[in-house]
Parts: sequence; structure tokens; C-alpha cells
Amino acid sequence: MLTSIKEINEKIEGEKKWGTDESKFNTILVTRSYPQLRATFEEYKNVSKKEIEEALKSEMSGDLLRGMLTVVRCVKNKFSHFARQLQKTMKGIGTDDDTLVRVVVSRCEIDMVQIKGEFQTLTSQTLEQYIAVAGQGFVEAVKQKTEEELDEDIRMESEPPQEDPTLVPAENFNAETDCDVLKKAMKGWGTDEAAIIKVLGYRSNEQMQQVVSSYKTMFGKDLIAELKSEISGGFEKLAVGLCMSSADFDAMNLHKAISVSMKEGLGTDEDVLTEIICTRSNKQLTDIKAAYKAKYNVELEKDVIGDTSGDYKRILVACLQANRPEGLEFDRTKAKQDAQALFDAGEKKWGTDESRFNVILASRSYPQLRATFQEYAKIANKDIEDTIKSEMSGDLKKSMLSIVRCIRSKAGHFANELHKSMKGLGTDDDTLCRVVASRASVDMVQIKQEFQKMFKQTLGMFIA
Repeated sequence: MLTSIKEINEKIEGEKKWGTDESKFNTILVTRSYPQLRATFEEYKNVSKKEIEEALKSEMSGDLLRGMLTVVRCVKNKFSHFARQLQKTMKGIGTDDDTLVRVVVSRCEIDMVQIKGEFQTLTSQTLEQYIAVAGQGFVEAVKQKTEEELDEDIRMESEPPQEDPTLVPAENFNAETDCDVLKKAMKGWGTDEAAIIKVLGYRSNEQMQQVVSSYKTMFGKDLIAELKSEISGGFEKLAVGLCMSSADFDAMNLHKAISVSMKEGLGTDEDVLTEIICTRSNKQLTDIKAAYKAKYNVELEKDVIGDTSGDYKRILVACLQANRPEGLEFDRTKAKQDAQALFDAGEKKWGTDESRFNVILASRSYPQLRATFQEYAKIANKDIEDTIKSEMSGDLKKSMLSIVRCIRSKAGHFANELHKSMKGLGTDDDTLCRVVASRASVDMVQIKQEFQKMFKQTLGMFIA
């Protein structure tokens, strides 16, 4: 057992090497008995001063991390693991019916009695009660839960989200080789689009930045300009996006949205401003502002102020300050005060005091706003989204809804945006390509999962 502990500590923590040797951890997990692994985990905690799950989260990601955590949690307490999975299917807005039914059906003849016992210990409710409340919708569910249960919901929803890109670093990557492939694909008559896809569609964003740089060094030409001259339409938009850093790509789209009105008098594309400014993190917004200034020699905030107006302008400017608290703490008393302020500014009065909504939605942390939404449901007997829909209109309504929906589920929000870009007659190629390019290196795995959950079809099938 001591040998196993030493191997895990060295391989997982990376104390003896750069990176993590997942194969050694695989070997230990699949070849040791449950009692042996429980003892190993306990000794690991004594040696490293941290839980094995904490070490896994810091060193791994994606499907591998989820697989490892599932094994570890089942080793520790299988009943508790499935109880927590059931709770997760019913937390927040909506229910993950597929997972709920799958777990119940698969465990009903094995250990559902024990899972129900663990579930009641975890939630202070029977599984039957919890399912009944979950089926009643957000407002009714909030009204029937204790503050302790609501606090636990927020803690679960505020766990650092799993974000996995679909574009991951390619093994045996060689920027010069990729440049040769791209050059050949664009040489002579016609363009080998398949060859372009094999490079752009299978490299991480960081690797593509190296390819772009190497292309200019090798051939004295700008790769993005070359691509624009060879391809067109949605393929061109997506290819260009994949060749740019995230901040540069967002800055370009914001400038394009604003410059349309400046040059052609057609009005700003506010949907683009909302999509980017209202959904990015503090760091992302800071990087976007720097990229915008470097590229266009003007402050993004100045352009936004000059091209928008009223409360919509104010919510965008507030978000651009990138000052939203990003901790996990929340204050239930403050949430009650903010919920009452929102109710007084909207449902309770003739007309709506949009400025109060701006202040609260732009300056509170995500966990704090989740608690505020809960308290608002109690006071107004109405979900905050329904109030925004009934009390506001136009771009302000869209921006407020984007903020609320990203707080609840950023992956779900973008899954819905992708669906909107393709439903009905015709496809909004600009939005489709923009969202795919901007999220492919961030959380497209989760967006695809949410898309299938929401629309009962894979994103790939829907695009096809």
C-alpha cells in the first residue's frame, strides 16, 4: 500500500515530474480492491494533506477527470455517489430526465434502498419528495425548500464548472509541417478544403497561433489573408475565427458590429455586443479591451458609449468594467434585500426602474445572484426571467436575459443561441460560426451536451 501511495503522490501531484502520468493512476485504480483503495486514499490524505479528489481536479480535465472521480467516489461510497448524481439531475432550472431515469432504472433492483437512504441524508428530503418538487418548476421548488436546502443548491451550482474544449492540443504537433499543408492546400487552381480542415479543426487555439506566426515567417504572407482569398461564406468565417486568439476574435466581432453603423448608418448589431460583453469573464473582458485598443487604437468602452444609448448602454458599460466578484461566497440576507429591491423596481411599481436591475445584475457575483433569484421567486411568485420579459423590451431585455441565463448555465445559454441560429427558414451563419469559433477552445463539449439534452438531437446532426 505504501508503494501505491508514493506512486499516486508522485504521478498526480507532479512533484517528481512535469505533468501527470495518468497511466500509473489508471493501473492503481483498476487493479486494487475497494478496501485496498480506501486505505490508499486515507493514507494519501495523510501524506499530501489533501483529498484525492482535490488532487485529481487540479491535475486532470475532461472525460478522464470525470471517469477518475466517478471511480474514486464509488470506491468511497457508491450509494452516496448515485444519490449525488440524482440530486444533480434536479438542481437548478429544469431536470435532466435522461440521467434521472437511467440511474433510477439501472439501480432499482440493486441498491436503490441504500441510495434513497443516502439521498435523504444528503438533502434532508426523501427522493420521492425531491422529485415531486423538481417537477413543479423553479418558483414552486424554491418555495418548498428550506434556506439550508437552497444554500446547498447554490453551493452545488457554484462549483467550478467543467469546461472542456473540442479543440485540444494535437500530439506530435509541428507548426512548420502544418504551414506546408496549408500552403499546398491553397496552391494553384481550386482549394483543398479537406486539408485545411485537417489542420484548423484539430489544433488547439495556442497551436494555431504558432501556425499563424510560422506561416508568415516561412512564406512572408498572412495566413488569415490567404484563407480569405481562397474560401468564402461560413467556412471562411469559421476558419478566420479559429486562426485568431479568443480576445482578438471577440474584439474583431465587436468592432465589426459597431463600425457597421459608423460607416453605413445601418445601426449597431446589438446582438453581437450582448453576446460577447454580457457573457465573458472579468479576465476575458480585460483581454478583449486590450486587444481592441491595440488593433483599433480606441477604447472599446468609448466606442460602445458612442454607439448605444439609455439603460442598454449602461449595462454594457457596467459589464465592461470587469469588476464582478468571482468568489464562491454569498450572503442570504443581502440576497433578500436585492430581491426586494428588484421587486420594488419592477413588478411592484408602474413602469420599471431599469437602473436598479443594472446595478444588481452587473455588480454581484454569480453565487450571490443565484441566491437573489431564489429570494425573488419567493417574493414575486415569479421567476426573474419572466419579470424581465414582461417589464423590459428590445436590446436591454436581451442583455438582461443573457446575463441571467449565463449565471444559471453558460453552456445551456450558448446551446440555445446555437439552436436559435439554425431554427426556422435559413441559418444565421454569422452567429453560428461566431459561437462555434469562440467556444470551441473553451467549453464546446459541455455546450454539445446541453444541446442534446435540450433539443433531443446532437449538435452535429442539427447542423447537418
